[in-house]
Amino acid sequence: MWSTIYSNGKNWIKGNVELFLAFTGMIGILLAAGNQAVIWPAIQWNVLAILMCLMLILGGLRQAGGIQWVCYHLLRRCHSVKAVCAFFIFSCFISSMVITNDASLLLFVPESIWLFRKLKKDDWLPFLVVLETIAANMGSTLLPSGNPQNLYLYFMYGMKFSDFLKVTVPITALSGLLLLGILWGRRNEAMALPQQKAPAVRGRQAALFTFLLGVIFLVLLKTLVWWVAAMVVIPLAVFLDYRLLKQVDWKLLFLFICLFVFAGNMSHMPWVIRHLTGNPLLQGVFWSQVISNVPAAVLLSSVNTQGEMLVAGTDIGGLGTLIASMASLISYRAYKQYAGRNIREYLVIFTAWNLLFLAVLLLEAWLIF
Repeated sequence: MWSTIYSNGKNWIKGNVELFLAFTGMIGILLAAGNQAVIWPAIQWNVLAILMCLMLILGGLRQAGGIQWVCYHLLRRCHSVKAVCAFFIFSCFISSMVITNDASLLLFVPESIWLFRKLKKDDWLPFLVVLETIAANMGSTLLPSGNPQNLYLYFMYGMKFSDFLKVTVPITALSGLLLLGILWGRRNEAMALPQQKAPAVRGRQAALFTFLLGVIFLVLLKTLVWWVAAMVVIPLAVFLDYRLLKQVDWKLLFLFICLFVFAGNMSHMPWVIRHLTGNPLLQGVFWSQVISNVPAAVLLSSVNTQGEMLVAGTDIGGLGTLIASMASLISYRAYKQYAGRNIREYLVIFTAWNLLFLAVLLLEAWLIF
């Protein structure tokens, strides 16, 4: 029995390394803080509520078939490899602005791998999946809803929507231009797509969940209080389809709880403040390479007052190493599972393009901000 428990526990830890480390770190810091430890006040409930709302809305739009229907009709207009690559890359880039980088990659990367393998274009896959990953990570920079650390920092520092965009628009715009330039320089080949039926759409459900997405944007614009939006979106989404609760990433929400408690208690320790203060742009980039940009944002926010610079640092910091953004692990796992090609080749291409984007965007941010 004990060997079975050990084996199952070991396998769970392998599949949830970031969650295990966050939980272990939270317990450790609570023990170190002793009587001064804080738990409930450290948790950003508004961030958790909005994240859960976005997960439910995305699940509802998927089940309604609206996203698939739009993608089908756009893809039918593509008649070359470069055009199909552009479709998948910029679908990740644009959709991640609204539905988060993780969800965008989960939606498009497996489909692109399936299509290119079916049409015997496997040699394009490392390049395509890497650029899809970069596109999702950098497209998600634009809006607070694009990725978890943006949403957290946006509420944490009480930013104005216009001030947030002043930071993110230049980064997103240059990222899009770089993606276009790289894609433009690739060779092209004819590509005949397989015949498929157009996916069915449940129009009423798609309209209702689009309305709920609008409710969330009212929160981002500071027009509606977050708890009012949560009381509208969560019950209505569950009432429309209770199965959507299965599509909520509960692990991510619990990960955030661990990170909030960890950062909230670390911020009271003098030695932490000494090591984490400094230029928030460079700090955000550096710590993202080591612990990923979401934990970096939570940790650095406890000792930095320049929220806009920290947004730029952790967003650009999502480039670089494979662990710099958790979203990058999603596409890596999909490539490893479905593509069946040399993983070393993928990692070399991933690192090369990510370092290029990181250097260019960091230089831009340094000059502008």
